Amino acid sequence: MGFSYVNTPMITSGVFPLYIIINKTVFIQRTVFSYFAFITITGSIISIFFWSNPVSNRNTIIHKIDGLSARFVLANYALYKSLANRDNLYTFMINYCIMLYFFYLSNRISFTNWCCKKHIVCHLIAHLFSIFVFLVTMNDFRNYIVL
Repeated sequence: MGFSYVNTPMITSGVFPLYIIINKTVFIQRTVFSYFAFITITGSIISIFFWSNPVSNRNTIIHKIDGLSARFVLANYALYKSLANRDNLYTFMINYCIMLYFFYLSNRISFTNWCCKKHIVCHLIAHLFSIFVFLVTMNDFRNYIVL
């Protein structure tokens, strides 16, 4: 199977580790950031594996792990922003809620027509808003990056 529109969420999944690597945030002096870097990169790798062939990967163990991983990462981001660092919380919550809405739409649409354009577009929009969620949170760690 070649690359098609169904693989586009795979590209957005690759943004997170790329951002961390480019900004050299892997080498951090703060344990909290190391934790977020680890769960984000792990979740991204799992997502890339799933979205590399979502038609064949539907209802497989990688699909289940991808869903659990995404929920775990997103819950950790929300807990961190709500409890530990409330800077830019309003911006975070707006993007977080829009992201959740599009994940919900993607999920509902996928029940009736797996990998149709509406399903993929909704999931892609959710991924794009998750990038904003990620960037708002990563901005909290900007003073701890070792260059």
